[in-house]
Amino acid sequence: FRKDYDRQLTATSMANFMRDPTGDLPWEEDPIGIDVVHVPDSVALGKFLKKEVRPVLVMFYAPWCGFCKTLKPEYSAAATELKPKYVLAAIDVNRPENSIIRKQYNITGFPTLLYYENGRMKYTFDGENSKAGIVAFMKNPAAPPPTKPKEPDWASEPNSEIVHLGSANFEPALKDEKSALVMFYAPWCGHCKKMKPEYEKAATIMKEKKIAGVLAALDATKEQAIGQQFGVKGYPTVKYFSNGEFKFDVNVRDADKIVEFMKNPSEPPPPPAPEAPWEEEQNEVVHLNDESFKPFLKKKKHVLVMFYAPWCGHCKRAKPEFANAAEQFKDDPKVALAAVDCTRHSGICSAYEVRGV
Repeated sequence: FRKDYDRQLTATSMANFMRDPTGDLPWEEDPIGIDVVHVPDSVALGKFLKKEVRPVLVMFYAPWCGFCKTLKPEYSAAATELKPKYVLAAIDVNRPENSIIRKQYNITGFPTLLYYENGRMKYTFDGENSKAGIVAFMKNPAAPPPTKPKEPDWASEPNSEIVHLGSANFEPALKDEKSALVMFYAPWCGHCKKMKPEYEKAATIMKEKKIAGVLAALDATKEQAIGQQFGVKGYPTVKYFSNGEFKFDVNVRDADKIVEFMKNPSEPPPPPAPEAPWEEEQNEVVHLNDESFKPFLKKKKHVLVMFYAPWCGHCKRAKPEFANAAEQFKDDPKVALAAVDCTRHSGICSAYEVRGV
């Protein structure tokens, strides 16, 4: 395996590359972060905070953190706008040599942004994660953070055709309904928020077209006992009831599909039996893992490796062709066709830059 070196010809860039050859470009090497002061370690951070007389905001981050990646361009843009009066700095506390910083500065999550004046930490940034939010904070760090609007309670929304359930009315509301669909949800759940307007739309259509049945909803974070009673483990969970008796789970999310289901409620067919692992099939494909991968490659002159995932449709279609090709070389000691399951051996797949299966 070979990867061309494609970064700056500096000792720092080369060291960063060798730490993680296949990883993202470090922030300190990205031109977008040119106005951010990138601090390498705890010693440098201490000296920097002690020496700097301007107000400083330090972002403690980890390269793998999704929230950090999202914040980086906003933070960089804020640094450009605020210079030279204010300083925005950043330090990668995911590096082994910087693990002490987490304890020293009480960093329990990423990203954490701390505000310093004359070397002393004064405030924790808790504002909007945007350029405007950071700029506003730096100009007035003592101001209370803007209050985030509270989401309205779904049950209190007017003009809704959804029947909202709780411990007091759960049984009475369902016992006389021949056909009822109940959506168990959590207010913070993104998938629930996406389904909510579809559910409302379906209820309106059912009323207008006089389709029998009820669409109901229950906040399972408030009514945990009911959620546990019906085995709710994730959100949203949709269950079908008839005369107050639970019948089966339903996997519907779109308004049209919900309406179609309620026209003729029927239990979905059982899921198909899980497929046997590919390595259990009788063929000439050699299945490799972390331990056998390199030794096997050294034994053969030519090896074609298929990196796959069991759920991947393209992989499933390629499997029989790959197996047929392997059969043609079964008596050739120099040639082999092998396969690696990337869901089980992600280290190999990452090392060889497998980004899609």
